[in-house]
Amino acid sequence: MKKRLVSILMILGIMTATVGCNKDTITKVERDYDVATCVTLGDYKELTKTVVKATEEEINITIQNELDIAGTPEQVTEGIVAMGDTVNIDYIGKKDGVAFDGGTAQGYNLEIGSGSFIDGFEDGLVGVGVGDIVDLNLTFPEDYPSTELAGQAVVFTVTINYIHGDIVAPTIEEYVASNNYESVDAYREMIAEELNQTNEEAADQEVWATAVGNATIHEYPQSEIDSAVANMKDYYTQLAAAWGMDLNTLLAQMDSSEETFEKDMIEYAELAVAEKLVAIAIAEKENITVSDKEYEAKIEEYLETYEAYATKEEIEEVIKPDTLKDQLLMEEVMQFVTDSAVEK
Repeated sequence: MKKRLVSILMILGIMTATVGCNKDTITKVERDYDVATCVTLGDYKELTKTVVKATEEEINITIQNELDIAGTPEQVTEGIVAMGDTVNIDYIGKKDGVAFDGGTAQGYNLEIGSGSFIDGFEDGLVGVGVGDIVDLNLTFPEDYPSTELAGQAVVFTVTINYIHGDIVAPTIEEYVASNNYESVDAYREMIAEELNQTNEEAADQEVWATAVGNATIHEYPQSEIDSAVANMKDYYTQLAAAWGMDLNTLLAQMDSSEETFEKDMIEYAELAVAEKLVAIAIAEKENITVSDKEYEAKIEEYLETYEAYATKEEIEEVIKPDTLKDQLLMEEVMQFVTDSAVEK
């Protein structure tokens, strides 16, 4: 399933063939390979679709998970702070008796031992009682980012407000009321519908996976493989840059290497290209096309969804027209295959 999800993400990047269009429909895609020589379709219509309905147990588990997430820690107002505790504190930091910028907070939740503060701060709270006030005489490290504080002696005055205890989940009635659901029954019905929708989508994915699996791939067009690998490498390179590192550093943190990464990318690319070849072949056999009207509607959908883009041209700079048209074709074909499936 993980590989399939990755391949679907890659579809946007690999469907880059040249497309012409007339007033009503987008004409046949011009490609540098013959789809018919690359793939032989197997069964793809009237496949078996198995949809599992949500059980009461699943509904109850989902609801309890939501209640747990909405829970809040009990406020323990007696006791002594220990390593590993999460405490709620007020603190004020002073240098030469004057409070410095960024050194004051109220109601701050701190896990003791997390290393969130400079050395000595968290250790200095171990053994302090709830409600007590303690002065911590500390020194900022020499390499601290703020030049005004680097290497400077300071005093933090800290008040322990309370220790976090066990998470207390709201009752279902409390949760329903706080989230403005009509009733407990209405909330349970909504959860059931969401679970059933998820199961329905999973069943559709299995149908499509079966259609792809029934086909025989004779060859993978090298242009498609190269494009897919390049797009995935670009994605991870940008991801690494966003985290302030290069690709090799990111791969090392993922317990991978450049060699392993290249092999994985080829494997993912083949999965994505296989889906694309099957989709194109089905589209040609069933005369499935995408109209200009559908293309424009998708552009409008993106403009409404993504506030960063104000015009069609801006969207088309991010997602090239040919790529988007092929994406829509893929969606049409998948819908055709899943609509024809027979539910059991």
